[in-house]
Amino acid sequence: MRQERLPSEGRKYASSSLRRYKVVLKISGSEPSAVGDNSKEFKGYGYRVILVERQFEKIGRQLIPEKISIETLEDCLKLISKQKEYNQFLRNFSLIQSEIPRLVEWVKSNPLKLIEHDTWEETLKVCKYFIQNCRLPYNSLI
Repeated sequence: MRQERLPSEGRKYASSSLRRYKVVLKISGSEPSAVGDNSKEFKGYGYRVILVERQFEKIGRQLIPEKISIETLEDCLKLISKQKEYNQFLRNFSLIQSEIPRLVEWVKSNPLKLIEHDTWEETLKVCKYFIQNCRLPYNSLI
């Protein structure tokens, strides 16, 4: 079987497209052919690569990625290495919600404060003190 060569302009375009394709598919330093090596099937967590078989005129039947999906919150958190922050957020949110439920609205506006500041037990003690002992009209706002 004789292999046809692309005209120089076509080769230049194909080469440039292939480089872009490699950059897009390069995940965690893997080679483009190893996109699936970082998938849930190999690592036990992360994304799933959905492949479809396509018929191409020049190269025949090929399996190509159609979609990449992250199916669970746990997979997503582990994939982006944010499990610790998520657990810290849940712990602090639960504490605030149980100790001073009126602060839940504030949390909705400032969710990252629950991760940045991890001394909520002490902070809530101070808040409670001011709520109980403050004689200013601000007490009704909190």
